[in-house]
Amino acid sequence: MRTVTLLLFAGVFLSLLDGESHAEDAPRLAFAQVQLNDQPASLLFGTSLDFTCLLNTGAGRLGLKSHGTWADISQISVGISDPTRVGHAGQTFTAPLLLARVPLWARPILHLLPFRLDGLIGWPEVRNNILVFDYDQRTISRVDQLPPATAGWLKLKLVPTDSLQLELPLTNGSFGVISLNIGLESSSTAVRMSAEPWQEWHATHPRSASTNEVQIGPLILSGVTVKELPAREASDLLEDNPAAQSVWQLGSSALARLDLVVDGKNGWAYLHPKSSPPNTPLPAGDGNWQLADNVLLSRDNLLVYSGWYQGCQQDFTGAWADYTAALQLNPGNAEALFGCGVIQEIQGDFSNAVTYYDRVIQLRPDNS
Repeated sequence: MRTVTLLLFAGVFLSLLDGESHAEDAPRLAFAQVQLNDQPASLLFGTSLDFTCLLNTGAGRLGLKSHGTWADISQISVGISDPTRVGHAGQTFTAPLLLARVPLWARPILHLLPFRLDGLIGWPEVRNNILVFDYDQRTISRVDQLPPATAGWLKLKLVPTDSLQLELPLTNGSFGVISLNIGLESSSTAVRMSAEPWQEWHATHPRSASTNEVQIGPLILSGVTVKELPAREASDLLEDNPAAQSVWQLGSSALARLDLVVDGKNGWAYLHPKSSPPNTPLPAGDGNWQLADNVLLSRDNLLVYSGWYQGCQQDFTGAWADYTAALQLNPGNAEALFGCGVIQEIQGDFSNAVTYYDRVIQLRPDNS
């Protein structure tokens, strides 16, 4: 899990308040249609979020019973619910859910929002699907096989991490990373660059962030806005990808210029620039994306989150049960394997710990 701070709550709440507070904007907001204990829950989806959580402020209304104790994970105070009935896309299962404690300063903001926000869905819950991103409808839907049109599109390898990132081959033989940050940004900036590509860009575009064309490795986008990626965000992404030279982040509005299909089953993404006039203005704001009713959620990741919590509470028996249950559902869950290795190491069984760590390295050889 990458470093996540209380700024997550600040960024989410303030951007939602700023971007969606006007009545004419409200219809653009869309939630994943998830049922918790047979009640509809309003969950926003983001491709840059690496975990899923419910906010403690709505847990009681949804019938989620907490263990009553809290632990700090990456500076966020979290709890865990008792096994909860989850329904989505025709599937129903029972799993514990991670609860995030909303800071006291943020609770008044929740009351000011013109909608109810129950929690956030991260990329791990949907990454194993074949997903079609439809910008015009702001919908991410699942298909059973790749659309034939993708045969001629740019094909990029998915970075094996818990947010939507793509490996980008560069002309000098090295590679960079494209991070797709969809759903939680209020900025309409389409492309943000880390320091090196930004300096090259700014040298030839010193007075304007707008351009008729920007080239990102083999990918060319027309009529987008460009800014520098804040150093902290660039550092986090490069930490996830130590062999990468540079990072480009595509915001939600970049998909106004791009067709995108992600094949999480096989680890590839397919991109194709849309043929639209370069001076066509971008739609106002990023909007939010809805997971279509046919997108399958991953129960194994919910068990991994429970394992994190149990481990922070020093309940290694409970954590082991959660991790092994996740592996029964998905033997290739790297986070569950890593968790098992940590527990074995804590308990002094170094031989088995190394066995689990080796399996993680086999799954994610390029991840530090």
